[in-house]
Amino acid sequence: MIITAEDLDFASPVPLYQQLFDVLIDRCDHSSLHAGDLLPTEESLTRELDVSRATVNRAYRMLAEENCVDRVPGVGTFVRPRRMRRSLGQASDFLGETQRLGRAASYQLVSLTAGRPNRIQRDRLAVNDGEQVWHLDRLQLVDGRPVAIEHLTVPVALVPDLTAEQAASPIFPVLRAAGGTEATLRHALGAGLLPEADAKLLGAKPGAAMFRFERETVGDDGRPWEYGIVHMPAVTTRYDCEVRTGDAPVSF
Repeated sequence: MIITAEDLDFASPVPLYQQLFDVLIDRCDHSSLHAGDLLPTEESLTRELDVSRATVNRAYRMLAEENCVDRVPGVGTFVRPRRMRRSLGQASDFLGETQRLGRAASYQLVSLTAGRPNRIQRDRLAVNDGEQVWHLDRLQLVDGRPVAIEHLTVPVALVPDLTAEQAASPIFPVLRAAGGTEATLRHALGAGLLPEADAKLLGAKPGAAMFRFERETVGDDGRPWEYGIVHMPAVTTRYDCEVRTGDAPVSF
């Protein structure tokens, strides 16, 4: 069994359905459960754990709401592909980090257009209202499945002949060739709710929890190369951060 009664604390004030959900989602995250695995039926798990059917049903519903399982009426409950466990220190290297995790990474171009920047883009890219920027939207794919969407802006003056082929590939080599210097990448990680348009492209629920990753690329001469926002549904991405006690002050 993937879970036994010993995994639950019947004396705990934490509801049993929450404990069951926590155990199962932990097994999904740590690969004890794999994509496509069939979970026990509610009836069999109720009997095995000696809990109520309502407890198991609620835990399974919570898993479905988190996009961790697919529930097929009359067939069963199946584990979805696990969340990608990423490192904050490698947040800017999507392709490299994904490949080091033994998974296939790629981009899918959604759109590439030239147009006017909004106020934030003007400020971050140091362009005038009359100057044009490339608006580049593309999906990050892991094993062929979309896990994030990038909304990038690049000054047209920097890369006037940007092609769709270049936009569907790693963009940094193109920017570096155009900028002619080394560059500094600035990152900021936040949280938010997934916009409806992005949710549709990612196969997720509108309003679902997401990571909001903001990045800027600036040449060493101070010239901005790129400004972008990346939206990552929390159900497809997990960030791990390890702090060693010898490296930084820690209080518990």
